Amino acid sequence: MGGRSTARPAEPVALLSSQREAWRRGECPPAAEIVPGVWALPVPCEMFPVRFTYAYLVIDGADAVIIDPGLDTPQGFDALADGAATAGIGLAGISGILVTHFHPDHLGMAARLRGLSGARVSLHESEGATVAELIARPLERSRRIERRWGEAVDAGPDLVDALRAQSHAVADLMRAQICRADDHLRDGARVAVGSRRLLVVHTPGHTGGHLCFVEPEAKLLFTGDHVLPTINPNVGLHAGASDGDDPLGDYLAALEHVRTFDGHVILPGHEYAFTGLSDRIDALSAHQSARRQNLLSVLRERGPCSVGEAARALTWSRSWRDLGAGERRLALATSFAHVRSLEVAGVVAVVDTAPTRYGLVG
Repeated sequence: MGGRSTARPAEPVALLSSQREAWRRGECPPAAEIVPGVWALPVPCEMFPVRFTYAYLVIDGADAVIIDPGLDTPQGFDALADGAATAGIGLAGISGILVTHFHPDHLGMAARLRGLSGARVSLHESEGATVAELIARPLERSRRIERRWGEAVDAGPDLVDALRAQSHAVADLMRAQICRADDHLRDGARVAVGSRRLLVVHTPGHTGGHLCFVEPEAKLLFTGDHVLPTINPNVGLHAGASDGDDPLGDYLAALEHVRTFDGHVILPGHEYAFTGLSDRIDALSAHQSARRQNLLSVLRERGPCSVGEAARALTWSRSWRDLGAGERRLALATSFAHVRSLEVAGVVAVVDTAPTRYGLVG
């Protein structure tokens, strides 16, 4: 789950106080021009805890590119259209759609915008493959994958039943809010927007094909869900992951990868624009380190644990019994990612099955 660090590090410096204050009030801020030709357009997504996503509009000459158009709802479409109009652009004039990752609060409106404008949709190549697989996957196969994941993490019968019901709703949402990419992007590529050249940076962790985009001349870093000002992005080992996947290791490496852009203004998918990238990376890394130490303490004190047993013993933003089914799912995925990272490092190993339990090595 996205969670706030229990260490309460100093809050990053907001670029625009209007964005920060609107976030604190639980409201969508107004559209804002960050630098000439670059606009932050909030798009509501009331069904998500984050409440809104920023679509970023980059304009140069005859080109107008949207980064992360947001969730496709009537309110979201109206907000995006109104924001674009404030910037002097109609949605039919959009020339390109760049997407940081496939989650519906970022990708959702891409298909609608493509139909309206003819703009091409671009994702990272692995994210594009994930989307194509999700679109083609029969519902029964999705259910089997979810069931196997629930067993792997030892979710327990009650939570498995709750997650099964929830997964149907999530599957319906995903099918309605995702679309195939027209173009696949790779790390280091550059996307032309008029005279601007946006640098593509692969930042796996939150998803395997997550991207950030850099506008080097204006020193802007569009981070999607990779780096947020106060929320710790969810980095989990989710249903459908491969045996060798290590999303937490990938995420920590990707944080260091973007540290080279310290000094840039950070334009995140949620909350507010801010500065102080290196300090925020330190805080995010410290949050993951604290979780790792918490897990190691649980394993030392209790002995071998399943992922579910460990998750129930870890410290979360609220007690386990106060977490809803969706929050518990994210907590289990987070715990699984930490267990996998320790397993890859040779710190833990499987010591029992049915359920699978992990113990410290040595």
